[in-house]
Amino acid sequence: MKLSLFALLSSSVALCGSAAYAQPLTVEELLSRWMHAYNSADVDTLTELYADDAELYVHNVAEFVGQRAIGAYWAIDLGVESPITELVVTETSSDEKSIIAQGKYRVLDRETQTLLAEGRFSHLWTLESVGWVLKRDAWMDDRFVSAHRSPFRS
Repeated sequence: MKLSLFALLSSSVALCGSAAYAQPLTVEELLSRWMHAYNSADVDTLTELYADDAELYVHNVAEFVGQRAIGAYWAIDLGVESPITELVVTETSSDEKSIIAQGKYRVLDRETQTLLAEGRFSHLWTLESVGWVLKRDAWMDDRFVSAHRSPFRS
């Protein structure tokens, strides 16, 4: 399933409030909430989107486990270059208690629109007692992938 970047960006503008959502949500709504919090540099809301025992993997270099550790990482990341992120979903899979979204991302400098990074992302959202939360979050920078390409990949 491909989603337009425009749809994700435009629907993210209207979102605010608590990060816990008990109602069924679409992939677009979940990713819009994440993108809106990130692009607003709202570390508290971004952190609330993660499960208490969530895992964040960044470019096979760093791993953060737990909502607090993930929040601390994003606080530093958002404070460095004040970036904005664009997400384009290329594949999804879901059932009533989980949603997997995979796709491409681009990170741009907020002021100059200079490309800072691009690559692939994967989100696993689960429905827990508090609502939909991000359980596993993985980011792979294309520069890292091409520099460390396995000889077994074509």
